[in-house]
Amino acid sequence: MRRFVLVLGLLLLGLAGVAAMMGWGSLGGAWFRASPGSLNAFQAATQRYLLPEIWTDGMVPVLRQPAWLVAGTVGAVLSIGGLAWPHIGRRR
Repeated sequence: MRRFVLVLGLLLLGLAGVAAMMGWGSLGGAWFRASPGSLNAFQAATQRYLLPEIWTDGMVPVLRQPAWLVAGTVGAVLSIGGLAWPHIGRRR
């Protein structure tokens, strides 16, 4: 599991680099260009089955951020978590 988290984090860091070089713009814009149907389905499911506020107050601000920033942040957190995995929760 540790290796999976680390690899996923590194892949997201690579994706962040590609997004920055290609000028993908916002995360929402990139997602919409790649698959508008899945973005609309995700919005509908979030608003219908969870809370509409999760979409408007939580997801919309994230989707407005640059794609490279979101991918880079998540990738960095996962990479650091994957590296620190053996040390988390270990008793001394």
